[in-house]
Amino acid sequence: MGRANAAERDAPPFGVFLHDTAQDVGDTGEPFPFDYWWRWFTDEDSELVGGLRKAMNSYYDWCARAAGNIHYSVSRSRYHRGQASLYFGSS
Repeated sequence: MGRANAAERDAPPFGVFLHDTAQDVGDTGEPFPFDYWWRWFTDEDSELVGGLRKAMNSYYDWCARAAGNIHYSVSRSRYHRGQASLYFGSS
């Protein structure tokens, strides 16, 4: 539990974060299913993903303006914005 609590700062504000120690449980030799980003959306979801991307960019803009008040550093919000851009694509 302590490791999960300490690792929370590395977790993005969306999605799922698994600490590296989660890979140690039940090693069957099969690839760990979370070594990659699980894409739950398809090409048919482009309108939904586009709206989500726009909303998240607005959210990160707000985070940068409110960084001191919400204790979310500008550098971390930039990093998370970049991760979201990689995940959802940048259109």
